[in-house]
Amino acid sequence: MLKRWIGGLVGVGCVSVALGQQTGRPELSTPKLGALSFVRAMELNDSPTFHAVTIGGADEYKLFEPLMKMVASAKDLEKAAREKWGKAGRVVVRNSPAVGMEVQIQESDVTVEGDTAVVKRKGDEDPDPLTLRKTNVGWKVDLTAIKNRKTMTDAAPSMQRMEKVFIDSAADIRAGKFRTAEEAEKIILKRMQDAATAKAKPEAPVKSK
Repeated sequence: MLKRWIGGLVGVGCVSVALGQQTGRPELSTPKLGALSFVRAMELNDSPTFHAVTIGGADEYKLFEPLMKMVASAKDLEKAAREKWGKAGRVVVRNSPAVGMEVQIQESDVTVEGDTAVVKRKGDEDPDPLTLRKTNVGWKVDLTAIKNRKTMTDAAPSMQRMEKVFIDSAADIRAGKFRTAEEAEKIILKRMQDAATAKAKPEAPVKSK
């Protein structure tokens, strides 16, 4: 599931139970609600809540930082489009990776064995499901169980480029730079494709004194 999200986020060039704003204590009473709180914390780039709904150490939280920032910026792009064009704004975000993450969780299959739960995409083999552990406050996503660490590390530069596309595009929508939702969709999709296929610029060599 997580690998699929990352692939969708950085590979755009290849083209709910509504929780509302995450306020107060996140809902962790079931594995599925714990997973939804995990997604919502990423959408809001809410680091304190993200820590509260997950199990991990400094390395895991550093690993997830680029993904959190990108998901949050994609969600803000969705918000800007809907504020500007209402229902018509949906066309702008239909290629956005933030769209559908909560639905995937809601429609997922959950297997519980003791204090461990596995959340998988419904109807197919999921090579990288979410693992949750039952704690004294509820079900939390176990970041230490994530297997695709190299994939996430390698994808970090692409995620950072995509984050910038979402931030800039949301600002352009709010500044009235697009005449219609359809025009915005076309231009933003091109930006996303360019970001997905761009190569990271090599660092400039350090000049010796």
